[in-house]
Amino acid sequence: MRWPRGGDLAAAIELAEVLIGLDVYREPSYVLLMQLHALQGHSAGVEAAYTRCADALRAEFGIRPGPQTEQAYERITEELRRRWSLRPQRPGVRFAESGRGTIAYTVLGSGARALVICTGFVSNIEIALEYPQLRACLDALAERFQVVLFDRSGLGLSERLLAASTPDALAADITAVMDHAGLARAWMFGSSEGSLGTMRLAVECPDRVQGLCLFGALARGSASADYPWALPAAAYDVWLNRLIAAWGGPVGLETFAPGQQDDPALRAWWARLVRHSASPGGLATILGGLRDADLRADLARIRAPTLVMHRRGDRAVRFEAGEHLARTIPGAAWLPLEGADHFWWCGESEAVIEAVLRFASP
Repeated sequence: MRWPRGGDLAAAIELAEVLIGLDVYREPSYVLLMQLHALQGHSAGVEAAYTRCADALRAEFGIRPGPQTEQAYERITEELRRRWSLRPQRPGVRFAESGRGTIAYTVLGSGARALVICTGFVSNIEIALEYPQLRACLDALAERFQVVLFDRSGLGLSERLLAASTPDALAADITAVMDHAGLARAWMFGSSEGSLGTMRLAVECPDRVQGLCLFGALARGSASADYPWALPAAAYDVWLNRLIAAWGGPVGLETFAPGQQDDPALRAWWARLVRHSASPGGLATILGGLRDADLRADLARIRAPTLVMHRRGDRAVRFEAGEHLARTIPGAAWLPLEGADHFWWCGESEAVIEAVLRFASP
Protein backbone atom coordinates (compact mmCIF):
# COMPACT_ATOMS: atom_id res chain seq x y z
CA MET A 1 0.00 0.00 0.00
CA ARG A 2 1.29 3.48 -0.90
CA TRP A 3 0.86 5.67 2.16
CA PRO A 4 -0.25 9.29 1.78
CA ARG A 5 2.06 12.06 2.86
CA GLY A 6 1.74 15.47 4.50
CA GLY A 7 -1.61 17.12 3.95
CA ASP A 8 -2.90 14.01 2.11
CA LEU A 9 -3.29 12.30 5.50
CA ALA A 10 -6.31 14.41 6.39
CA ALA A 11 -8.02 13.45 3.12
CA ALA A 12 -7.13 9.80 3.66
CA ILE A 13 -8.64 9.85 7.15
CA GLU A 14 -11.82 11.41 5.72
CA LEU A 15 -11.97 8.61 3.15
CA ALA A 16 -11.54 5.97 5.86
CA GLU A 17 -14.42 7.58 7.75
CA VAL A 18 -16.55 7.39 4.60
CA LEU A 19 -15.77 3.67 4.29
CA ILE A 20 -16.80 3.12 7.91
CA GLY A 21 -20.00 5.05 7.30
CA LEU A 22 -20.86 2.76 4.38
CA ASP A 23 -20.38 -0.37 6.51
CA VAL A 24 -19.87 0.17 10.25
CA TYR A 25 -19.10 -3.54 10.76
CA ARG A 26 -16.28 -3.84 8.20
CA GLU A 27 -13.17 -4.30 10.31
CA PRO A 28 -10.49 -3.53 7.65
CA SER A 29 -11.82 0.03 7.44
CA TYR A 30 -11.09 0.51 11.14
CA VAL A 31 -7.63 -1.02 10.71
CA LEU A 32 -6.97 1.48 7.91
CA LEU A 33 -8.08 4.32 10.17
CA MET A 34 -5.78 3.08 12.96
CA GLN A 35 -2.86 2.98 10.53
CA LEU A 36 -3.52 6.51 9.30
CA HIS A 37 -3.69 7.90 12.84
CA ALA A 38 -0.47 6.05 13.66
CA LEU A 39 1.26 7.82 10.77
CA GLN A 40 0.41 11.07 12.53
CA GLY A 41 1.80 9.73 15.81
CA HIS A 42 -1.74 10.07 17.15
CA SER A 43 -2.16 7.33 19.77
CA ALA A 44 -5.52 8.70 20.91
CA GLY A 45 -6.81 8.35 17.34
CA VAL A 46 -5.65 4.73 17.16
CA GLU A 47 -7.35 3.96 20.45
CA ALA A 48 -10.56 5.69 19.36
CA ALA A 49 -10.72 3.77 16.06
CA TYR A 50 -10.24 0.40 17.77
CA THR A 51 -12.80 1.24 20.46
CA ARG A 52 -15.39 2.25 17.84
CA CYS A 53 -14.88 -1.05 16.04
CA ALA A 54 -15.17 -3.09 19.24
CA ASP A 55 -18.27 -1.18 20.39
CA ALA A 56 -20.05 -1.61 17.03
CA LEU A 57 -19.42 -5.37 16.89
CA ARG A 58 -20.36 -5.91 20.52
CA ALA A 59 -23.59 -3.91 20.25
CA GLU A 60 -24.81 -5.63 17.08
CA PHE A 61 -23.40 -9.17 17.27
CA GLY A 62 -22.08 -9.62 20.81
CA ILE A 63 -18.58 -10.44 19.54
CA ARG A 64 -15.06 -9.03 19.74
CA PRO A 65 -12.99 -7.84 16.75
CA GLY A 66 -11.43 -10.68 14.79
CA PRO A 67 -7.85 -11.94 15.25
CA GLN A 68 -6.50 -9.90 12.31
CA THR A 69 -7.92 -6.68 13.74
CA GLU A 70 -6.61 -7.48 17.21
CA GLN A 71 -3.16 -8.26 15.85
CA ALA A 72 -3.12 -5.06 13.79
CA TYR A 73 -4.13 -3.02 16.84
CA GLU A 74 -1.39 -4.61 18.96
CA ARG A 75 1.22 -4.13 16.21
CA ILE A 76 0.29 -0.48 15.66
CA THR A 77 0.22 0.40 19.36
CA GLU A 78 3.55 -1.34 19.92
CA GLU A 79 5.10 0.63 17.06
CA LEU A 80 3.78 3.86 18.56
CA ARG A 81 5.25 2.95 21.96
CA ARG A 82 8.59 2.27 20.28
CA ARG A 83 8.48 5.65 18.54
CA TRP A 84 7.66 7.42 21.79
CA SER A 85 10.55 5.68 23.53
CA LEU A 86 12.93 7.23 20.98
CA ARG A 87 11.64 10.73 21.64
CA PRO A 88 12.93 12.98 24.40
CA GLN A 89 11.40 12.11 27.74
CA ARG A 90 8.32 14.04 28.73
CA PRO A 91 9.10 16.76 31.26
CA GLY A 92 8.96 15.68 34.87
CA VAL A 93 6.17 16.67 37.21
CA ARG A 94 7.12 18.85 40.16
CA PHE A 95 5.08 19.73 43.23
CA ALA A 96 4.88 23.14 44.89
CA GLU A 97 3.44 23.66 48.36
CA SER A 98 0.64 26.19 48.80
CA GLY A 99 -1.79 27.06 51.55
CA ARG A 100 -4.28 24.62 50.00
CA GLY A 101 -1.93 21.69 49.47
CA THR A 102 0.42 20.66 46.68
CA ILE A 103 0.26 22.12 43.17
CA ALA A 104 1.53 19.94 40.32
CA TYR A 105 3.42 21.64 37.51
CA THR A 106 5.90 20.99 34.73
CA VAL A 107 8.30 23.11 32.68
CA LEU A 108 8.99 22.89 28.94
CA GLY A 109 11.85 24.72 27.25
CA SER A 110 14.75 26.66 28.69
CA GLY A 111 14.33 30.22 27.47
CA ALA A 112 15.51 33.23 29.44
CA ARG A 113 11.91 34.30 30.09
CA ALA A 114 9.08 32.32 31.63
CA LEU A 115 5.51 31.97 30.40
CA VAL A 116 2.96 30.57 32.85
CA ILE A 117 -0.03 28.92 31.13
CA CYS A 118 -3.25 29.24 33.12
CA THR A 119 -6.11 27.35 31.46
CA GLY A 120 -9.72 26.46 32.20
CA PHE A 121 -11.41 24.02 34.57
CA VAL A 122 -10.33 20.80 32.79
CA SER A 123 -6.69 20.03 33.53
CA ASN A 124 -4.27 17.16 33.96
CA ILE A 125 -0.80 18.12 32.82
CA GLU A 126 0.35 14.56 32.05
CA ILE A 127 -2.62 13.72 29.83
CA ALA A 128 -2.69 17.20 28.27
CA LEU A 129 0.83 16.72 26.95
CA GLU A 130 -0.16 13.49 25.20
CA TYR A 131 -2.33 15.25 22.61
CA PRO A 132 -0.15 16.08 19.57
CA GLN A 133 -2.01 19.25 18.55
CA LEU A 134 -1.76 20.82 22.00
CA ARG A 135 1.81 19.59 22.55
CA ALA A 136 2.92 21.10 19.23
CA CYS A 137 1.57 24.51 20.29
CA LEU A 138 3.29 24.33 23.66
CA ASP A 139 6.55 23.23 22.04
CA ALA A 140 6.35 26.21 19.68
CA LEU A 141 6.12 28.55 22.68
CA ALA A 142 8.85 26.60 24.48
CA GLU A 143 11.32 27.52 21.73
CA ARG A 144 11.38 31.03 23.22
CA PHE A 145 10.17 30.59 26.80
CA GLN A 146 10.31 28.38 29.81
CA VAL A 147 6.68 27.31 29.55
CA VAL A 148 5.15 26.49 32.93
CA LEU A 149 2.03 24.31 32.86
CA PHE A 150 0.21 23.48 36.10
CA ASP A 151 -2.95 21.92 37.57
CA ARG A 152 -4.74 24.38 39.82
CA SER A 153 -5.88 23.28 43.29
CA GLY A 154 -8.60 20.64 43.04
CA LEU A 155 -7.70 19.49 39.53
CA GLY A 156 -5.54 16.85 37.89
CA LEU A 157 -2.42 15.89 39.81
CA SER A 158 -2.78 18.66 42.39
CA GLU A 159 -4.41 18.37 45.80
CA ARG A 160 -8.07 17.39 45.38
CA LEU A 161 -9.63 19.80 47.82
CA LEU A 162 -13.31 20.70 47.81
CA ALA A 163 -12.76 24.45 47.62
CA ALA A 164 -14.01 26.91 45.03
CA SER A 165 -11.47 28.04 42.46
CA THR A 166 -11.69 31.79 43.00
CA PRO A 167 -9.42 34.30 41.22
CA ASP A 168 -7.60 34.85 44.54
CA ALA A 169 -7.03 31.11 45.02
CA LEU A 170 -5.80 30.71 41.46
CA ALA A 171 -3.41 33.65 41.85
CA ALA A 172 -2.07 31.99 45.01
CA ASP A 173 -1.52 28.75 43.07
CA ILE A 174 0.47 30.62 40.41
CA THR A 175 2.57 32.33 43.07
CA ALA A 176 3.34 29.00 44.77
CA VAL A 177 4.45 27.48 41.46
CA MET A 178 6.62 30.48 40.58
CA ASP A 179 8.25 30.43 44.02
CA HIS A 180 9.00 26.72 43.78
CA ALA A 181 10.37 27.09 40.24
CA GLY A 182 12.55 30.04 41.29
CA LEU A 183 10.82 32.53 39.00
CA ALA A 184 10.81 36.11 40.24
CA ARG A 185 8.75 37.35 37.26
CA ALA A 186 6.94 35.74 34.37
CA TRP A 187 4.63 36.42 31.47
CA MET A 188 1.12 35.07 31.96
CA PHE A 189 -1.01 33.34 29.33
CA GLY A 190 -4.55 33.13 30.68
CA SER A 191 -7.30 31.43 28.68
CA SER A 192 -10.99 31.17 29.51
CA GLU A 193 -11.66 31.50 33.27
CA GLY A 194 -7.96 30.86 33.91
CA SER A 195 -7.50 34.47 32.84
CA LEU A 196 -9.15 35.63 36.07
CA GLY A 197 -6.26 34.31 38.17
CA THR A 198 -3.64 35.93 35.97
CA MET A 199 -5.40 39.30 36.10
CA ARG A 200 -5.80 39.05 39.88
CA LEU A 201 -2.07 38.35 40.22
CA ALA A 202 -1.26 41.34 38.00
CA VAL A 203 -3.31 43.56 40.33
CA GLU A 204 -2.10 42.20 43.66
CA CYS A 205 1.53 41.36 42.78
CA PRO A 206 2.50 43.55 39.83
CA ASP A 207 6.19 42.91 40.42
CA ARG A 208 5.67 39.20 39.60
CA VAL A 209 3.87 39.75 36.28
CA GLN A 210 5.93 40.84 33.28
CA GLY A 211 2.90 40.95 31.00
CA LEU A 212 -0.49 39.39 30.25
CA CYS A 213 -1.64 37.49 27.17
CA LEU A 214 -5.36 36.78 27.48
CA PHE A 215 -7.35 34.49 25.18
CA GLY A 216 -11.11 33.90 25.29
CA ALA A 217 -11.10 35.74 28.60
CA LEU A 218 -13.75 37.42 30.72
CA ALA A 219 -14.03 39.73 33.72
CA ARG A 220 -17.18 38.31 35.34
CA GLY A 221 -18.48 34.76 35.60
CA SER A 222 -22.21 35.47 35.37
CA ALA A 223 -24.34 38.22 33.89
CA SER A 224 -25.53 41.41 35.55
CA ALA A 225 -27.49 44.43 34.36
CA ASP A 226 -24.29 46.14 33.21
CA TYR A 227 -22.51 42.95 32.08
CA PRO A 228 -24.81 41.05 29.68
CA TRP A 229 -22.04 38.95 28.05
CA ALA A 230 -22.33 35.92 30.34
CA LEU A 231 -25.00 33.49 31.53
CA PRO A 232 -27.34 34.73 34.29
CA ALA A 233 -26.61 32.97 37.59
CA ALA A 234 -29.69 30.73 37.32
CA ALA A 235 -28.81 29.70 33.77
CA TYR A 236 -25.22 29.13 34.85
CA ASP A 237 -26.44 26.62 37.45
CA VAL A 238 -28.50 24.82 34.80
CA TRP A 239 -25.44 24.64 32.53
CA LEU A 240 -23.32 23.34 35.41
CA ASN A 241 -25.83 20.61 36.26
CA ARG A 242 -25.89 19.47 32.63
CA LEU A 243 -22.11 19.45 32.58
CA ILE A 244 -21.96 17.30 35.70
CA ALA A 245 -24.57 14.89 34.31
CA ALA A 246 -22.43 14.28 31.20
CA TRP A 247 -19.09 14.28 33.06
CA GLY A 248 -16.76 11.48 32.02
CA GLY A 249 -17.50 11.71 28.31
CA PRO A 250 -16.36 14.22 25.66
CA VAL A 251 -18.49 16.85 27.36
CA GLY A 252 -18.79 20.35 25.90
CA LEU A 253 -16.78 19.85 22.70
CA GLU A 254 -19.60 21.33 20.63
CA THR A 255 -18.97 24.54 22.59
CA PHE A 256 -15.22 24.41 23.20
CA ALA A 257 -14.07 23.08 19.81
CA PRO A 258 -16.95 23.17 17.31
CA GLY A 259 -14.51 22.97 14.41
CA GLN A 260 -13.25 19.57 15.59
CA GLN A 261 -16.11 18.24 17.72
CA ASP A 262 -16.60 15.18 15.52
CA ASP A 263 -12.93 14.16 15.48
CA PRO A 264 -12.90 10.71 17.14
CA ALA A 265 -9.33 11.13 18.37
CA LEU A 266 -10.08 14.46 20.02
CA ARG A 267 -13.24 13.05 21.59
CA ALA A 268 -11.40 10.05 23.04
CA TRP A 269 -8.56 12.15 24.44
CA TRP A 270 -10.87 14.86 25.80
CA ALA A 271 -13.09 12.31 27.56
CA ARG A 272 -10.01 10.81 29.21
CA LEU A 273 -8.74 14.24 30.22
CA VAL A 274 -12.15 15.09 31.70
CA ARG A 275 -12.22 11.90 33.77
CA HIS A 276 -8.75 12.55 35.16
CA SER A 277 -9.31 16.24 35.89
CA ALA A 278 -11.93 16.19 38.62
CA SER A 279 -14.82 14.23 40.06
CA PRO A 280 -18.35 15.51 39.37
CA GLY A 281 -18.63 16.73 42.96
CA GLY A 282 -15.27 18.46 42.82
CA LEU A 283 -16.23 20.11 39.54
CA ALA A 284 -19.36 21.62 41.07
CA THR A 285 -17.34 23.19 43.87
CA ILE A 286 -14.57 24.45 41.60
CA LEU A 287 -16.93 26.07 39.09
CA GLY A 288 -18.88 27.77 41.86
CA GLY A 289 -15.94 30.14 42.09
CA LEU A 290 -16.30 31.13 38.43
CA ARG A 291 -20.02 31.89 38.73
CA ASP A 292 -19.39 34.36 41.56
CA ALA A 293 -16.19 35.95 40.20
CA ASP A 294 -16.17 39.65 39.27
CA LEU A 295 -12.93 41.48 38.52
CA ARG A 296 -14.39 44.50 36.75
CA ALA A 297 -13.56 46.96 39.53
CA ASP A 298 -9.90 45.89 39.43
CA LEU A 299 -9.24 46.02 35.69
CA ALA A 300 -8.20 49.69 35.75
CA ARG A 301 -5.46 48.77 38.25
CA ILE A 302 -3.66 46.46 35.83
CA ARG A 303 -0.40 48.09 34.75
CA ALA A 304 1.28 45.15 33.01
CA PRO A 305 1.44 45.17 29.20
CA THR A 306 -1.67 43.29 28.12
CA LEU A 307 -2.71 41.56 24.91
CA VAL A 308 -6.38 40.54 24.60
CA MET A 309 -7.23 37.93 21.94
CA HIS A 310 -10.72 36.63 21.21
CA ARG A 311 -12.32 34.67 18.38
CA ARG A 312 -15.42 36.26 16.94
CA GLY A 313 -17.51 33.09 17.01
CA ASP A 314 -16.47 31.84 20.48
CA ARG A 315 -19.44 29.92 21.90
CA ALA A 316 -18.11 29.58 25.45
CA VAL A 317 -17.16 33.19 26.19
CA ARG A 318 -18.81 35.83 24.07
CA PHE A 319 -16.73 38.08 21.84
CA GLU A 320 -18.07 41.15 23.65
CA ALA A 321 -16.46 39.96 26.89
CA GLY A 322 -13.08 40.21 25.20
CA GLU A 323 -13.90 43.64 23.78
CA HIS A 324 -14.83 44.78 27.29
CA LEU A 325 -11.46 43.69 28.68
CA ALA A 326 -9.56 45.38 25.85
CA ARG A 327 -11.23 48.74 26.36
CA THR A 328 -11.12 48.61 30.18
CA ILE A 329 -7.55 47.45 30.89
CA PRO A 330 -5.30 50.51 30.48
CA GLY A 331 -3.27 50.39 27.29
CA ALA A 332 -4.39 46.88 26.33
CA ALA A 333 -3.72 45.70 22.79
CA TRP A 334 -6.81 44.18 21.13
CA LEU A 335 -6.56 41.33 18.62
CA PRO A 336 -9.89 40.00 17.30
CA LEU A 337 -9.50 36.63 15.58
CA GLU A 338 -11.64 34.63 13.19
CA GLY A 339 -13.06 31.26 14.18
CA ALA A 340 -15.33 29.72 16.80
CA ASP A 341 -13.05 27.41 18.81
CA HIS A 342 -12.68 28.35 22.47
CA PHE A 343 -9.57 26.17 22.85
CA TRP A 344 -6.66 28.40 21.89
CA TRP A 345 -4.73 25.44 20.42
CA CYS A 346 -7.55 24.51 18.04
CA GLY A 347 -8.41 26.23 14.78
CA GLU A 348 -5.94 28.89 13.60
CA SER A 349 -3.60 28.38 16.55
CA GLU A 350 -0.63 29.73 14.59
CA ALA A 351 -2.11 33.23 14.81
CA VAL A 352 -2.31 32.94 18.60
CA ILE A 353 1.26 31.68 18.97
CA GLU A 354 2.65 34.34 16.62
CA ALA A 355 0.78 37.09 18.49
CA VAL A 356 2.14 35.94 21.87
CA LEU A 357 5.71 35.67 20.58
CA ARG A 358 5.50 39.08 18.94
CA PHE A 359 3.90 40.82 21.93
CA ALA A 360 6.25 39.29 24.49
CA SER A 361 9.41 40.03 22.51
CA PRO A 362 12.13 41.81 24.49
